[in-house]
Amino acid sequence: MAEKIKSAVMAEARKISVALVTWGFGVAAMVAYCVLVFWLKQSFGIYVSMAGAMVFLAFAFFFIDLWWRLSHKKYE
Repeated sequence: MAEKIKSAVMAEARKISVALVTWGFGVAAMVAYCVLVFWLKQSFGIYVSMAGAMVFLAFAFFFIDLWWRLSHKKYE
């Protein structure tokens, strides 16, 4: 009985830690996005800022999609 409880607690702790790390990466990515857009606007103007924002988002969504597909892939 104690072994089942221990394994259940460890499984939940693993899920929570993965959620917190994923949330932390998301917050860091949003801060990086804001800093990049602000820096590009201050240094190069609005059009370069818009282009840089689109490139950043394209790469971010590529890696989000890659992570999502790999984490939900069925291994046989």
